[in-house]
Amino acid sequence: MLKYRQGDVGVVEIAELPEGLEFKPQRSAILAEGEVTGHFHVVTCGEQKLGGKTDGTEFPLEVAEKDGTMYLRIAEPLPLKHAEHATITLEPGTYKVQRQREYFPEAPRQVLD
Repeated sequence: MLKYRQGDVGVVEIAELPEGLEFKPQRSAILAEGEVTGHFHVVTCGEQKLGGKTDGTEFPLEVAEKDGTMYLRIAEPLPLKHAEHATITLEPGTYKVQRQREYFPEAPRQVLD
């Protein structure tokens, strides 16, 4: 199982998906936006790569969301970029995006970048 971490964002390969997910092809996927800095954690593929096969059945990046959690289906190595972190190459696979949480007595909350 592959695991990636870039700052407060984690990307974990998964074997089983929740029911009812609908993946949609994307040129890019913003995994998190820095509330303070405005910087993005973003997976992107070049425009020339979108569409894969001529019948439109294969895309290098597909995204689904359920219950506030993002899922990625990646068909070829794609970069995960952020202005303040080194670029990470995500290998082909199906992933769940996780946000780091921090504890506060009132309730846990997502880490603000």
